[in-house]
Amino acid sequence: AWAQTPSRPSIGNGDVDNPFQISIAAELAWFRDYVNGKIVNEGEKDGTTHPSASATLTADIDLVEFCHAADAATNTEERSWTPIGNSDNMYQGTFDGNGKTISNLYINATSGDAGFFGYAGNGSIKNITFDNAKVNSTGNNTGILAGYDGYCIIENIKTLEKCSVEGIENVGGIAGSTIGNIINCENHAMVMGASCVGGIVGYYDGSYRSITSCANYGVVTGSEECVGGIAGYFNSGTIQNCANYGDITGADFVGNLIGDG
Repeated sequence: AWAQTPSRPSIGNGDVDNPFQISIAAELAWFRDYVNGKIVNEGEKDGTTHPSASATLTADIDLVEFCHAADAATNTEERSWTPIGNSDNMYQGTFDGNGKTISNLYINATSGDAGFFGYAGNGSIKNITFDNAKVNSTGNNTGILAGYDGYCIIENIKTLEKCSVEGIENVGGIAGSTIGNIINCENHAMVMGASCVGGIVGYYDGSYRSITSCANYGVVTGSEECVGGIAGYFNSGTIQNCANYGDITGADFVGNLIGDG
């Protein structure tokens, strides 16, 4: 049997200076549900969201009990990870992975903004490695870390070789679409989509912001247009000290760093 009962972390209250200390998958699932309003504090109205809640990982996290593909041999039903935050409840806290690894993230979605975080509107997400993440969506804005990132700072994120992400439009190894700073991120995942497909981000529109010190090593494939090693489509901002080492393939507007911009 799969254990799928979220558990409140015993340390922290979610304030930025007293973040929830997360050491097991059940606590990470609880944090997701707390941010999304599925779990509320005593005395709060049902559905109250907590988009500014902050958390720190204190150990590596294996999500296999909370999200996984179907397995007929063990009579296991598919369970797709529900992203943290969405367009109506943008995540705005500080999430510090503390150099830990999150493994076995599994998403099979039909809606947009698919990723470990669905929609990060502000705040900071940093210091996380993803291993064996499998993210697939038929909606727009698909990434392993985040589907859509507003002005959130994304820093020190790494995806390993056993990871993959597949979507339609705005697909990236780190984020699907973003307007914020992306710093020191590294993608080894296979990235596949139709248009605006990039090793780091699918679509970037960061006026007065930048993609800095990032590298792509993964194979990036777009069946249509705007395919690049760093960004599929780069509308505004700057790219600094970035490199691509992966194979990039697309039908039109294909580039080593950016597909089009």
